[in-house]
This record gives sequence, structure tokens and C-alpha cells, in this order.
Amino acid sequence: VPRSPNAFICFRRLILGKGYVPIELASDNPTLSKVCGRIWKSMDDMAKKRFHDIADHLAREHKKAYPDYKYQPKR
Repeated sequence: VPRSPNAFICFRRLILGKGYVPIELASDNPTLSKVCGRIWKSMDDMAKKRFHDIADHLAREHKKAYPDYKYQPKR
């Protein structure tokens, strides 16, 4: 079962899904993450709140779908 996405992952998905980045960059995950990270860091808290709200909603939905889920990283 995958973990629910955090606010940054929700933001990154929006950037990719809306086609805000050139196709060459969309297929280069390390570079895309760096670019999205820079944009994310430059955003104010009000702009980020939208993505925190989305992530909170998805976390609640995840909890309903998988009530016994507990993150257990592989070591």
C-alpha cells in the first residue's frame, strides 16, 4: 500500500499534470524535483496552504481506505 502524498508531492503532481513544464524536463525526475523544490521554497505559506489542505484530505481518505496501515520502511 503506498503512503498518502505530502503537500510537496501534491504540488509536484499539479505541476506535471497541468503541463507547466516542458516535456524534456517532465521525464528528468531529478531535475524536475530540483525545479519544483525551488519554486516550493519561494512560495508563501498561503500559497502552500492549498497543497497542505489537499494532502490532509488525501491522508484522511487513505486512513478510511486502509485503517490498519502503518508505515514500515524497509531496512
